[in-house]
Formats: sequence, C-alpha cells, structure tokens
Amino acid sequence: MTMEQLEEILLSKRDLRDDPIGSSWINEFFYNIIEDLKIANAEIIVCNSLQKRCSCATMRNRKIIIIDNYLSEIFIIFNQILNNEKDSRYLGCLFYKLMFESFLLNENIRLAAIYNTLAINSFRRIGKIQIKQVTRESKPQYLYAQQAFLVMHEIMHSLFKDYADAYKSEKTTVTSILERVFYKSKLKRIPIVSNEYIEELCCDHLAAICAISISIDHGHCSEIDAACAIIMALHYQYLLLCIDKIVEHNYLANETSEFAVRMTVIRLFVINYFKVERPELVDSVNAQISNVIETWKKRYLEPFTTFLSVQKLSRSKYEKMDFSEKEIEQLRENLTKNTL
Repeated sequence: MTMEQLEEILLSKRDLRDDPIGSSWINEFFYNIIEDLKIANAEIIVCNSLQKRCSCATMRNRKIIIIDNYLSEIFIIFNQILNNEKDSRYLGCLFYKLMFESFLLNENIRLAAIYNTLAINSFRRIGKIQIKQVTRESKPQYLYAQQAFLVMHEIMHSLFKDYADAYKSEKTTVTSILERVFYKSKLKRIPIVSNEYIEELCCDHLAAICAISISIDHGHCSEIDAACAIIMALHYQYLLLCIDKIVEHNYLANETSEFAVRMTVIRLFVINYFKVERPELVDSVNAQISNVIETWKKRYLEPFTTFLSVQKLSRSKYEKMDFSEKEIEQLRENLTKNTL
C-alpha cells in the first residue's frame, strides 16, 4: 500500500479544507527529529480539517502522525488577538464560526445554519479580520513552537505504544508532579484523571521539553516565547473543547475537567525545564507566563464565558425554528461548501 493510499484512508473520515498553512515548516526538520528518536517507518501527514485534531496511527507497520493545520490557523488568529487588544472585537464572530463548524460536524444542520448566519452577520457588522502573515521574523514567534509541541505530542504517543516500560516510568514521574501541584492547592488532593489522560499528561511533559529545545534551535524563537506559546496552545484547545461539548449538550463532561488539569500542570512542566536547563531565566519565564495567562483570562475566558451563557439561553429558541427535509438537505450542501 502506497503512502498516498494510506493518506486517503486515514483522512477519509475528516472534513477537509483548503490549507493556507501548508507543511513547509513541519517538513523542514521533523523527519530529522524522527530519525534522531530512532522511530522506524514513520511518516507525517499534514491536513487541514474541520475536526481540528492531531493524531497518530499505525498501519502496515508504519507510524503515521497526522498534523491538522486548522489548529495552526486558529492559533495564528488567537495569537494575534492575544498580542493585539484591538482585534478582540472579532472574538464573538470567531466563536459563532466555531460553533457553526461544530454543529455541522455533529450533523445538526438546523443549528449549523443558524450559527453560520450569525457568524456571517457578525463579520459583516465588524469587518473581516486582517490576519498578519507569520514569518520567521514575526514577534512573538509563537506558531513555530506550537506546531513543534503538537508534532512532538503525537510522536510521544507513538513512542509510548512501542515502549511500555518507558511509559510506566514517565507515568510515575507525572503522578508525582500531580501530587505536588494539587497538594499545594486548595483541593489538597489529586483530581481523578483517567489512564487515557495520564498518557496525555505524559506526552505533554515530554513534548514541552522537546518543543522548547526545537523552537530555540530551529525556530528563531526566544526561550520565553517558546514557553508562553506552549502554555497558550493548551489554553486555546480548551476553548475549542468547550465549544464542542456545549454543542453536544455535554458541557460538564469529564474530558473538560481533565483538560483543565492539563492546563494547570503544563506550566509546571515548562518551569521545571528551565530550572534544569536555564535556571537564570526561571523568574522571567514565570513572570511572562503569568502575564499571558492573565491576558488570556481577560481577553478570552471572560467574553467566552459570557458568550456560552447567552448561547445556552438562546439554544431552545433556535431549536424551535423549523426547516423542511428538502431545506435541510440544501442547507447541508451549502454549508459544506462554505467550509472550504
């Protein structure tokens, strides 16, 4: 089976979009990293899909790492808003757009159509966001570090599948870190985390270490920017997860609370790296991480919480809007075209 055939199979269940990001940065050095890690028969597939999900799979003894560039697109926009308060006015439009896409993926065409209209009207009222081109000279250089983190996270999943003993050792390390973090918190206990999410934490831990090093060496990225970029990668993904769960009527899902644990401990993983590798930067990195998290809370979390509250109240009204089967099918066709 050729690589093209494998790619067609693995991407067959994704809703693919045009990809303005491409694979140039990823192809530039990640295959060298795979060779250094001695991962045999590994391939990277770069796509851009509504699923916004990176993953790893094994087929015919080949390891396939799927990197979804729609996450990179969203990260570019969210990074821009994080560093330019004037662009915060576009957040409501973006939330409507992401809700539309999530409803479409969940086959709720009625609400997908409504949210698509809300998104279009919001952008018409406020104007189209002007996305600044990201280059190697962009400041801060967050995207490169975030892509490195996503790739390395999936590579770590692949390694854990092959080296179970290494996973046990890393699991012990991460569990010890969880104990330290949450004993010092008001909870005084470790939150319940599934085995699946323990592996996610382990992959976050190792991916953060690798991504910071990679970003500094290859991405023309400062240590502080790399640290903040990785922290924000998880904070952005948390927003996307919350949208998916409210669309599914499952906002209080365990997955949401477990992801919040990832957001808490990723900071400690990053700081521990600097304590070992660059102790003179620990205070500066800590201060800047605190700053970007506070900015995220003010610029994203507060308006996002308000947005979700309004949508929960509006949903019952939207669900009463009636469409015929013919209209639903026409909407499905039109909405699918709109995502390309």
